[in-house]
Amino acid sequence: MNMVFKSSKIKDFEKGFTLIEILVAVAISGIVMAGIYSAYYSQQRSHEVQEQVVTIHQNLRAAMFFMEREIRMAGLDPDKTGEYSSITITNGDKTGSSSALSFYEDIYNEADDTNEPDGIFQNKEYITYALSDTDLRRTTGKGTSDETVQTIAEDIEFLKLFCLDTTGAVTTDSDDIVSVQIAIIARSESPDPKYTDIQAFIIPYGTSGASKIYTVDGYPKNDSFRRELLTAQIKCRNVGLK
Repeated sequence: MNMVFKSSKIKDFEKGFTLIEILVAVAISGIVMAGIYSAYYSQQRSHEVQEQVVTIHQNLRAAMFFMEREIRMAGLDPDKTGEYSSITITNGDKTGSSSALSFYEDIYNEADDTNEPDGIFQNKEYITYALSDTDLRRTTGKGTSDETVQTIAEDIEFLKLFCLDTTGAVTTDSDDIVSVQIAIIARSESPDPKYTDIQAFIIPYGTSGASKIYTVDGYPKNDSFRRELLTAQIKCRNVGLK
């Protein structure tokens, strides 16, 4: 039986891809995918950085909110006995700065067990703000049996309080303090391997006479933690009234 083979011409629309065309397509696809990945990585990186910065700012705002509110009312004394209308400087130095402050506020009525002034200063109305490691702590009470410790903010690396008198000069005399300047440095919770912190922190303080500058020792850290500084000046309404 004879078999007859007929040759047929492949039409243009039936042709496949050549090797060169496939290689070009793969190369173009690779470039496009690389661009997409680069954009994704950049966005992811930006999100991580913003998340760290937002967390730092939240810690700073929380720390400043509590301190500003209560230091402003330090020495609250509705009966005007003047018994404890001053701020106590803890760990103070010759610049008039301190790393902790303590003060009384008449904010509790023991007889009624309510948060109302009763004209009597008690140990549980003695408030201290201080830094412990990287925790900003608020301690109420005077004496180990009466103390209650609360952590107000975490990852706080530096706290300095500058105490000023009526002229705006720094003072180490508790009875002369009428306002307090606060400087707080917070850092990120975890390091960022792709970041190096080279920030140096210089804090102006005092409002009278020659300009005064406090240079924070140990900075820049040259490590991988992000840091932010927040400052505020608080006018104390109830101290220095003796």
